[in-house]
Amino acid sequence: MILREIGNFLAFIVVLGILSHVLGEAIPRDAIRFDKFPYVPNKWENGGNFYKKLRIDVWKRALPDKSRYMRTMVKKNLGEDRSSKHTKRLIEETCVAELVHWLLLLAGPLFRLISDSVFGLIASILYSLSNVPFIMIQRYNRPRLIAFYRKTLVREALVYENTNPIQQ
Repeated sequence: MILREIGNFLAFIVVLGILSHVLGEAIPRDAIRFDKFPYVPNKWENGGNFYKKLRIDVWKRALPDKSRYMRTMVKKNLGEDRSSKHTKRLIEETCVAELVHWLLLLAGPLFRLISDSVFGLIASILYSLSNVPFIMIQRYNRPRLIAFYRKTLVREALVYENTNPIQQ
């Protein structure tokens, strides 16, 4: 009985994982408004410093990151491309990832439709809660990326201003 429930739960999270990936890739990035609700940082988050108190910078790299394994996904780091365009894309990716993890958190109780046992209750709660650290990571990274993005826009504007042939 328990093996069947575990199998059902694994099938449930695989289906949710596939659906969430398809949904996340389908969201148009130009529709993302990182400076608006729900993505804008809350005052209590203190620019991500709230998450530092939880030592997020220590444990966040230990969690799985699908972009490490899927070549089609945007890699979740600045790397060598420090342009405003790339940085904005990373910010948008944090918004999409946050949205998808909120939806997965809310979808966790759907497992109760398959299993009304104690295992089903515990599994659905744990699955929902397992998305919280991923939401926290996005909310921790976004303010820092936004600050970098704004500095990059200024830097690129200054470079453009100094190299514009019309002004010479």
